[in-house]
Amino acid sequence: MKKGLLIIITLLTFSIGLSQEVEKANYKTTVNTFTSHYNKGNYQAIYNMFDANFKQVFTLDKVKTFFKEEINADALGKIEERTLNSRVRTGHNYTFTFENGTCTAFFLLDEANQIKGFQMYKKQ
Repeated sequence: MKKGLLIIITLLTFSIGLSQEVEKANYKTTVNTFTSHYNKGNYQAIYNMFDANFKQVFTLDKVKTFFKEEINADALGKIEERTLNSRVRTGHNYTFTFENGTCTAFFLLDEANQIKGFQMYKKQ
């Protein structure tokens, strides 16, 4: 009986471990760079991480307005931690924990590891 219970617990632990999402190395590098730029308030550097098509839609002025007004970066403070929530197709969903709140963020990278898709929402 004890041996059977031990086997069940081991199998459950193993299957839970396999179901956890694994962050791709290129996303880890990009999100680390994004975090560094964000924490310095360097929105120009964040904009420079975008691919050419995304820059046409999300201009530098829109990037600055987004972080200052939509996200309210000054009130949220710096990013202290990030957690990978899931991988959606080739993109990654994260939770960012700031000094004064949390946001959900989605990153989609192109073949050159430039950001070709990005969304960020404050959690209510």
